[in-house]
Amino acid sequence: MKHYGQQENLYCLNRGWKFIEKDFSVLPPTKNHDDVYGFAKGGACKGPADTSFDDSDWEVVELPHDWVTKKQFVETGSPNQGYKERGIGWYRLRFGLEEEDRKKQILLEFEGMSANAEIYVNGMILKRSYSGYNSFCVDMTDMANFGVVPNTIAIRIDASAWEGWWYEGAGIYRNVWLVKKSAAHIGYQGVYIKPTKINEEQWQLQLETEIENSFEFSKEVIVSHTIVSPKGEVVGTVKGEATVINGFERKKVMAEYQIENPDIWDIESPSLYEVKTELYYEGERKDYQKNSTGFRTIELLADSGFWLNGRNIKLKGFCNHQDHAGVGVAVSYNLQQFRIKKLKELGANAYRCAHNPDPAILDICDREGLLVMEENRTFSSAKDVLEEVKGIVKNARNHPCVILYSVFNEEPLQGTRKGHQMAGRLKEAVKEMDDQRPVLGAFNGGYMEEEGAATILDAVGINYNPKRYDDFHKKYPNIPLMGSETASAFMVRGEYKTDYSKNIIDDYDSECALWGTKVKDTWRYVNERPYVAGSFVWTGFDYRGEPTPFEWPSVGTFFGTYDSCGFEKDACYLYKAFWGKEKMVHLVSPWAEEKMIGSDIKVMVTTNCEYVKLYVNGELVKEGKPDEYEQITFEIPCEKGVLKAEGFMHGEVVAIDEQKTALKEKKIVIEPVEDSIQTGGHDIAILNVKVVDEQG
Repeated sequence: MKHYGQQENLYCLNRGWKFIEKDFSVLPPTKNHDDVYGFAKGGACKGPADTSFDDSDWEVVELPHDWVTKKQFVETGSPNQGYKERGIGWYRLRFGLEEEDRKKQILLEFEGMSANAEIYVNGMILKRSYSGYNSFCVDMTDMANFGVVPNTIAIRIDASAWEGWWYEGAGIYRNVWLVKKSAAHIGYQGVYIKPTKINEEQWQLQLETEIENSFEFSKEVIVSHTIVSPKGEVVGTVKGEATVINGFERKKVMAEYQIENPDIWDIESPSLYEVKTELYYEGERKDYQKNSTGFRTIELLADSGFWLNGRNIKLKGFCNHQDHAGVGVAVSYNLQQFRIKKLKELGANAYRCAHNPDPAILDICDREGLLVMEENRTFSSAKDVLEEVKGIVKNARNHPCVILYSVFNEEPLQGTRKGHQMAGRLKEAVKEMDDQRPVLGAFNGGYMEEEGAATILDAVGINYNPKRYDDFHKKYPNIPLMGSETASAFMVRGEYKTDYSKNIIDDYDSECALWGTKVKDTWRYVNERPYVAGSFVWTGFDYRGEPTPFEWPSVGTFFGTYDSCGFEKDACYLYKAFWGKEKMVHLVSPWAEEKMIGSDIKVMVTTNCEYVKLYVNGELVKEGKPDEYEQITFEIPCEKGVLKAEGFMHGEVVAIDEQKTALKEKKIVIEPVEDSIQTGGHDIAILNVKVVDEQG
């Protein structure tokens, strides 16, 4: 995710796009000699790719854009994609460039679009993308128009197939940027910052800068770096020697800097430094880029799990797909922030990008102090896939939050010789770009096979089946292990009685998928095994599609810890009890429902306290010592009034929760999540809407 001021001449191209969900041919209208001959030449594509094409009746849209969200649910659609059809669509954008831009590189940067895309600039196809998740750039320098002649970007997106088995949306669902760079400049994702600890006081920064020349004339350039502390103070500068970059050449310039006693990046205090890289020639600065970095150490050990800055910690993470409620996959930066902060409230310290990279997530987790497993979507050793993986790593390697790379998820070939070979090549592609982080795969089988991928990777992630943790560790005691995907527990927010005829599952943590485990059991398996590095729970939020264990008319999942809008299911409080530092107590029951008065109800008390007491209208009715994992459950008659739970530590009340009988609805309350939003079109307003009684 880019931000204004992060580099020279950066412009957002999110506005002014035209869109239509319809397919067009780029072939000429006839097959006569002139049309066939003309089409065979560069820049002669027709249809929407042609600069003269009439798009006056197309819809005007603003990015990020997911065209599937407005569609109706259809029973004949795929349950995996949320019963919404995808299809094929075109986008077009016209914009001008100044005459003074003629001697600049003109670069288009796309953070992500779904799915298969063809990018045309002024009638010439410049890029074919086969990933609905990876970021990429398009160099349009050679095909650019300047002055009065506008430029036309045309993008055909074919989302009629699928890459995943969840809701993927369709369209240009992340940001698009235009960057104007000097003739010689810093390359796309061209700065690599590699901090290495020398001793307790000293760290070394290795600084690698890839520079390019987009034109034929050689330039003598100087690259310099300025290191800025989290407090905004300049703590070091490095100025390199002059070097010549020839016409159309690309080369790397290396530098080093030692820094003493830097502020450490940690989950408790995510201290970020800024490295400003500048390129000079002809007596002036021509280009710059700002990148963040953090000083921290990581280790993944087979006997004791994960270590951060010399401290052994359990990874307490969530897996997440990238869609959210009504916006689909077109999720804004501040909505991503909202989601990550909600997970952090539960005591989470880790995040798995399932099952694809997302540049905004890395930026936010750097700042929030969450540890990230970055994941590749396509399991293949084809040349283009290996290059895509290198691009994923180049985007991720400067982020201190990234601690792991996952090169696949649940692949049928994972336990075979073929899988071994493919995983090895993917691992080497990662290591070529970044040798500081371990590489694993997320296995749902095949991890016990000696000829499979498990024996060539740095570590193994086991999806579900925690009963095999001990078996794996016994057979492979030197291979680090973690629960890369766990739980898959079912819950529906605010429901306390399961009714399969209505596609409803209660909120007591009573059910899970056939392959999964309940929340309580999941954490027990991980927490009681020092060699299991941690757990990535499926999932943090409900998402569209994959409505297991039901199908139509359910259109979204039941796995989330939060619902699709970010409201708490009662699972949230189990994680607060397991992972949180503050003492808490929470009531799980239908006490507030007036219709339950006179009936016996189940009350589960979720807590991390030593002892609990339960009161009805001020009278003590139940008490007991909760189990660390199973918690404590009571059966009581429901009355009108107040149900209260008290949590005790060392005989003192340290936490209280109450439920009150809800009265007749009084009003609708709308509350903003944040007091303000940023201007510029990148943020959205997030509002919570609720119905309250006269008690509020």
